[in-house]
Amino acid sequence: MADVQHDAQAAYLAGDYARSVGLFRDAIKETPHSVQAWQGLGYALYAAKQFNESVDAFRECLLLSGGSADGHFGMAMALCATGDEVGAAKELEATVALKPDHAAAKKGLVATLVRAGKRLQSEGKLSAAEELLQKAYKIDHKNSDVIHALVAYLRHVNMHNDAGEIVRQAMQDVPHMPGIHDLAAEFGLTKQRERGWLY
Repeated sequence: MADVQHDAQAAYLAGDYARSVGLFRDAIKETPHSVQAWQGLGYALYAAKQFNESVDAFRECLLLSGGSADGHFGMAMALCATGDEVGAAKELEATVALKPDHAAAKKGLVATLVRAGKRLQSEGKLSAAEELLQKAYKIDHKNSDVIHALVAYLRHVNMHNDAGEIVRQAMQDVPHMPGIHDLAAEFGLTKQRERGWLY
């Protein structure tokens, strides 16, 4: 079994994803409870752009492992590829909970929360949109995409004071962020800065 998995990994690294998928399936036939084989199959299917099957493989991996950071991260990628951004965000949260220093998961989580928040806002699901955007802001309050999306949402729901506070905080935390001075001008914060009221 170890040889089959080794060959499957080698095929994956060589970019031969169809062969890798076949070899991981062979490994699973030999040892159906192998977490590594199911996880490898999930990543190989993802690379082969077989996203729904990838979700199934990662689901089995997570069931067998009881939850692993790599399994949750793979599931998140596969769910995102199928269009399930909310599900992907939950898997990314699980990844970060298990492995707080997982930089790719944190970055992916923030980006996914922003995308899903914007989509929910456009669908009129405002409380769900706010929840996701606020969660993204809690994770990374210096992220330009997060700040712009949250400010746009708050303005959309006429929470101008809250939006202005986010901009004011961003002016202090990330004064060189692209577009922050334009936003500050819209809220009249540049005059406050010139007069020394800000900072």
